Amino acid sequence: DEWDITSPYYRVMAENVVKLDTIISKADLYSVAATLERVARVEKDKALPQYYLAFVYSTIAFREEDLDKIDEWGDRSELALAKVDELGGIIDEEVLVIRALIQYARLQVDYIGRGVESSEKAEGYLLKGYKTNPDHPRILAMLSQHYLRVPAQVGGSLKKACYYADLAIAAYETEKASRPQ
Repeated sequence: DEWDITSPYYRVMAENVVKLDTIISKADLYSVAATLERVARVEKDKALPQYYLAFVYSTIAFREEDLDKIDEWGDRSELALAKVDELGGIIDEEVLVIRALIQYARLQVDYIGRGVESSEKAEGYLLKGYKTNPDHPRILAMLSQHYLRVPAQVGGSLKKACYYADLAIAAYETEKASRPQ
């Protein structure tokens, strides 16, 4: 069972998910990705390893300095998300956050050529998540960043950014208060 806290699967997943909250180096991200890849190969019927793989891959893509490698990491993340979709069981808004992250990473490869398309796709994913759950803190935080960073000509706005930032802060506080201590 995926939630049996005594199982080796749960222990490895918990250990690596906690690492994701504290990881700073790319080498650590690679290490967690390798572990999650092994878990995903063994636990083929579980979506959680694929979800976290997608998250790690998109994070690596976003932090990648070699522009030739960003799309590779984005592609790997999208493949993992396809498996998540196939297996089900992950909240749609969480998947949409990763889909937006992938678009922001891909944008770095060619701001001029991909700027509008990648930005619109990312915004679309985030707005879809917002319509599904307007209290989702990660969706709100990313919408705030989106509107802060895109030019005014394509919808950027400090007012919108602050609006979503305020909502994100409140949503994070609510989420934090609802967690067991």
